[in-house]
Amino acid sequence: MKRFFLTAIPFLLLLANAFGVKSFDSEILPILQAKCSKCHGKDKQKSDLRLDNVEGIISGGSSGEPLLVKGDPASSLIINRIKSEDPDEKMPPEGKPDLTAEERLLVERWIQEGAEMPEPEKAIELTTDHWSFQRVISPEIPENKSEWGNNEIDNFVLSKMASKKLNPSSDAEPRNLIRRIYQVMHGVPPSKEMLTRHLKQIENNDWDSVVDEILASPLYGERFARHWLDIVRFAESNGFETNRERLTAYHF
Repeated sequence: MKRFFLTAIPFLLLLANAFGVKSFDSEILPILQAKCSKCHGKDKQKSDLRLDNVEGIISGGSSGEPLLVKGDPASSLIINRIKSEDPDEKMPPEGKPDLTAEERLLVERWIQEGAEMPEPEKAIELTTDHWSFQRVISPEIPENKSEWGNNEIDNFVLSKMASKKLNPSSDAEPRNLIRRIYQVMHGVPPSKEMLTRHLKQIENNDWDSVVDEILASPLYGERFARHWLDIVRFAESNGFETNRERLTAYHF
């Protein structure tokens, strides 16, 4: 009798582990995701059934039968399918990884004990009319009856200026335009040699080559690398009282 009792202990412990109350998130959902999601997951939902999240399990499928009946595994479609021996009814189908005996027992016991699940996540309703959340649309381009401007953006500028009773300034000299481009893109004025070179290009109406050369310069990268590093507040020292150096700051 003692020998039988000692032999039965491991078996009883196994049953206790298999049929004990299990957390849905840590025990049941991983089984459904691993064994059912290829046919009933995010990318594919056969019979309109999704089993990889709470919302899908609660909604059920299009068969008309209850996916699960709390407290009644025998009336639950999911149990009937995973235990079926009919190739046309059994889930997962032949050729797909099947549930182990312990996994089937866990799902069955979970339903028997009430099929508890966390509350489904609620969709967040957008209650703001902030411009950044609005759909991008093509605005109506203001009409431009003057000869000023080269593109649609200039039409918007001219329209705004007209509303303020302002007139566009006369075109700047090529020399000044080149200096402005350099100040914006490189942060420094052009050398005398580069200015002379660009003025010759502009005489041939070759503004594209001027801009391309300015953008191709390493100075352009350095200028805007510093701009964005300032925005993310990069620094090679701590500041404050001791102002210790951050010797490895360049890694970031």
